[in-house]
Amino acid sequence: MKKTFLNDLNIIRKNHYKYILIHLFLLLIFLVVYGITKSNFRISFYTTLGLNFSKNATTIEQTLYLYNSFVYIFLFVFLFLKNLSLSVNNLFLRENKKTWCFRKLILNYLYIIIFKAISYLLLSLVLKIFNVDLKNVFNLYLIDCTITILISNFIIFIYIIFRNQILFVLSLILFVILLLMIPLNVISLNIKIVIPLLCFIIIQIPLILTLFQKNCTQIYENLSER
Repeated sequence: MKKTFLNDLNIIRKNHYKYILIHLFLLLIFLVVYGITKSNFRISFYTTLGLNFSKNATTIEQTLYLYNSFVYIFLFVFLFLKNLSLSVNNLFLRENKKTWCFRKLILNYLYIIIFKAISYLLLSLVLKIFNVDLKNVFNLYLIDCTITILISNFIIFIYIIFRNQILFVLSLILFVILLLMIPLNVISLNIKIVIPLLCFIIIQIPLILTLFQKNCTQIYENLSER
């Protein structure tokens, strides 16, 4: 697992570190500009991280909510499928398909936790500079990570089911519409919500493993055609 973790980090460093830096820079800039504009850095912090999305959300809040969701979903799906695009036969010579899939899921959860931690820490440091104190940041972080992992699992689940790129894109569009219809206002959630969300994640994992074992060869064939 350590070797895979380092390999994935190397892939991110070589191919996507610029995008990650740009992402963090955009978050910092928006936090400061929006905070100064609204004269409220607490609201700016929530909006920047997409935490205050609701039925009455403004266009900016909707945009930041979707933006933050897609950044981590893209990272999750990209790293999950990266090794598969090389060769299924070589990949599973020494390792069971379910074992590989489980290991990749756990590692991807870890990436989400790490990158979100970096985002939260950087933005929290900016709040400190402006003498703004948020006492519930860690609770928000835990809830946010859990929801992001849950959504990412759904995306992987959908991809494995449909396998076809066009059907996946169409289902993804429908999923985005569903996200907009069901507001995930993190700041209004109690930390206790993490427990049932973790239960859902635990339920998702064996379903994903079973489907992956059944469909991984076809997934590879579809990836190879791209």
